[in-house]
Order: sequence, then C-alpha cells, then structure tokens
Amino acid sequence: GRLPARIAEAVAQAAAQTLDELPRAVCALEAARAEGVLGEWLVLEAARLPFAVTELESPHTWRHGPLSLKLRLDRLDTLADGGRVIVDYKTGNALDTAGWARERPINLQLPLYAAVLGQDVDGLMLARLNAREVAAKGIAAADLGVPGVQTPDQLKDNDPLAGMAWPDLLARWRGAIEALADEFAGGQAANVTLVPADLDYCDVLPFLRVMLDREEDA
Repeated sequence: GRLPARIAEAVAQAAAQTLDELPRAVCALEAARAEGVLGEWLVLEAARLPFAVTELESPHTWRHGPLSLKLRLDRLDTLADGGRVIVDYKTGNALDTAGWARERPINLQLPLYAAVLGQDVDGLMLARLNAREVAAKGIAAADLGVPGVQTPDQLKDNDPLAGMAWPDLLARWRGAIEALADEFAGGQAANVTLVPADLDYCDVLPFLRVMLDREEDA
C-alpha cells in the first residue's frame, strides 16, 4: 500500500533535479506520465523470482588489444543463487534482441556487458519504459518469471541461439565481439549494411562510395 506514495516521492525528487526549467504544467504532465510508467514496471518486477538490485549505473572497463572502452551499466541484479542479470532501460518504440543471434551480431550493448562481467552473468533484460507500453525482453539461463525474457530452450527453432547451453551462448557473444573489435582496431571499414535504412542518418555518406558499389553490383 505504500508503493504509490514512494513512486510519487521519487518522481518529485527527479523532477526537481531535471525539469526545473520547464513550465509547471509540463512538469506536472511529465510527473504523471512517469508515475504511471513506473507503477506498471514495478508490478511486472514484483512478479519476478527473488532478486536484489546490487548495482546502479556502475562503471566498468572493457579492454581488448589496443581498445579500452568505458561502460556504464544501468542496473545489475543478483539472483537468489548468486547469478547476475543485466538490466538496461529503454524509452524507445521497440525492444529488439534479434540482432544478438546474427553471425555478425548487432545491437550489442547487453552482450558486450555480459562479456565484460564474465561467466556469472545469467541473464540480459531490456526494460521498455514507455507510456505506450511497459514491457521486458531478453534472454536468461533460467526462467526469471518475466514475460518476454526467454531461456534458449524457449526460443523458436529457427533462432540460431535456440537450445544452446548458456556458457556456449556467452562464449559465442564474446568471440563475436572480440572479432568485431579486432576488425575495428585493424582499420577494416567495408561498406556493409543490413538494410538501406541503416544509412539514413549516416554522417559520412559521401565517403562511402555506396553508389559506386551499387553500380558495380548491377
């Protein structure tokens, strides 16, 4: 029964820190939206199997060859058996994990975090906090009690990750990430895109010779 008041208190505190330059009416609308979204999300999390939030926005560093990347994880949960689940908040229109299964994977933020933390990572979860929909999506070694977060055995048969042992899945991601990092460090920059829309917001389009490649293909 205390949850709505706690949510309102947290939202008011955040609004005072981040929305103080906006008109009061806009602040009130934003606060009301945030309270609704957070309320829905916490209902979803209340149904999860037992866990504890152990890290928030914690910094980590990933090093590979000449590369050193500074990362900041939104959240890290610890399960009852000691396993850890990486949670990343998203406010966009969709949650997409399909790219994790590609031979050259894309949208690698959470798989990269898993590579950084090592073998005791037992799940990756994207959390969509949007007024249109509050939902979760991801993959875990065992059932977390969260709709949208599947185990490899629950994936569709045509998914390349379906049925994989969890350690093998982590090793697959780690190998793919290291291979991509090696390409980057080695200066490889081939004109490779999955779909034409990938270039819609490209800042260096004139240098890519895309039209020249298309002419040669024709």
